[in-house]
Amino acid sequence: MKRFILVGADPHGGMVAHPGGQLTACEGLIRYAEKNGLGVDVIDTTQSSFPVPPIGERLKRGISRVLELRKKLRHKEYSGVIIFSSS
Repeated sequence: MKRFILVGADPHGGMVAHPGGQLTACEGLIRYAEKNGLGVDVIDTTQSSFPVPPIGERLKRGISRVLELRKKLRHKEYSGVIIFSSS
C-alpha cells in the first residue's frame, strides 16, 4: 500500500473553535485516499483563527510539526508529502 503524509488539518484531531476552510479540503482528500487504498498519515496543523495564538505558541507548534515530519520520514517510507500552507 502506498502511504502519504498530509500536512494539514486533521479531521480526527481535537476540534478548535474556528479551524478554517482547509479542514473540509483535508477531509475530502483523506476520504478519497482511503477509498482508493492509499494510506495517509496526518501532521495536524489545525489552529483556531479567532483569536490568533501568540507568536511564541505558533513557533513552538511549528517547530514540533517539523520535528514530527522528520521523524516520520526517517522511520517509514512514503510515496509523497502533501502540504497545505499559507502565508
